Amino acid sequence: MKLWSELNKMADKIITSYEDFKFYYNNTEFTEFLNAILPYINRKKYSYLNEKWENVNKTINYSLFISYRLLKDKNNDELLKVLYNCIWRSEKIKIDKINRFSNKNIDDIHKNYIKTLEKNEKKFALSYGKEYLLREKNLFYKTTLFYSMINNNNIYNSFFSFTGIKMIEELGYKKNFLFPFYLMVNFLGSDIPNYNLYNMSRVNRDYNFDNEYKTIYKELISNKELILYDKNIAKKYINQLENIINSKKINTDKLEMHGYIRSLNMYIDLYHDDKSIELIILCIMILNKNEFYNDNSPINELDQLILNIL
Repeated sequence: MKLWSELNKMADKIITSYEDFKFYYNNTEFTEFLNAILPYINRKKYSYLNEKWENVNKTINYSLFISYRLLKDKNNDELLKVLYNCIWRSEKIKIDKINRFSNKNIDDIHKNYIKTLEKNEKKFALSYGKEYLLREKNLFYKTTLFYSMINNNNIYNSFFSFTGIKMIEELGYKKNFLFPFYLMVNFLGSDIPNYNLYNMSRVNRDYNFDNEYKTIYKELISNKELILYDKNIAKKYINQLENIINSKKINTDKLEMHGYIRSLNMYIDLYHDDKSIELIILCIMILNKNEFYNDNSPINELDQLILNIL
């Protein structure tokens, strides 16, 4: 791989025009190309305070999802143009080498990875995450998925973790992981987590669910032992929730919830433990509490494209 100084210089040339962007895309190794454009598609912050002291979210960068699709469809000009439009010329970030913590034991790596994500200490989260990934890949995936799903401050978190993990696996986690890893961890470490709904999901009680969710919840609680024994039963309830999502009006919330459902399925496929039930209950609570899909505004073209990719 090129030195970081070379990649940063290459990035300035690549973004000059779409023609240059496409030229480098066609004539540069794919992971090297992605690493070169990384300084222009990352975000320092994903929200800001406006003049009325209101918290305003910036546009989510879809480059991770588009890049994942380009792995499968490298000659798709439409996707490449969308990726080009994900560039923020005014927010170039210098990408430095990510250090490792080879002298730490795995328990400390795990604790510090979570702690630095929670505190938005992204530089350290990247270092601890890299060490975690290279030493205990499956534990890193499990921890990242779980963290992204229990933080209901930003439901896009699970969307990023699902896509990031899929792309790391496709590219090869030992050498070519930088682009998806960097965007995924950087996004997860960009806001203060909120675990309120997750903590509620761990307590068995009669929630005031809408009828469509109440039936699923009651069955879920009644069949806990069976669910822990057979992950296919767990996936049956996830499919029921997905069918509810599919029956609703398409809008951005639907896109976000599909990302959550994908992450939930991935978690159960890979790990299926006692946390699986809590995460399914949490999914029900998110759907019920936020009353998704009441917004009548249509989905925009980019969100529809991402939904199709999923």
